[in-house]
Amino acid sequence: MLSLGLETSIIPGQESLIGMASSYDQNASLYTMQSRLSANVNVVSDFLEMQKEALKTYYKLTRQKPESIIFFRPGTNERQISTTAAYEITAIREACKQLQESYK
Repeated sequence: MLSLGLETSIIPGQESLIGMASSYDQNASLYTMQSRLSANVNVVSDFLEMQKEALKTYYKLTRQKPESIIFFRPGTNERQISTTAAYEITAIREACKQLQESYK
């Protein structure tokens, strides 16, 4: 299981800071971190690349692909949650597909 968590920090007048933790063990107790700047906190522009990096790190450290992915995403307002969830779920699936066509 790959456990992911994304958090955003709004910086007034600047791009927002995006941080993502991703597990790299079967018990989801060891994590790596990534950070990016994004103009939009609800749709992180570099999200697909962050997902691919998380998947590659998981595989590199465990020598296996995760059988499941759990994604935690607080901080999205109720008006944006549908759009944000659709974008992020699609990006997670696309990251898997780009790394291996048959990987779902």
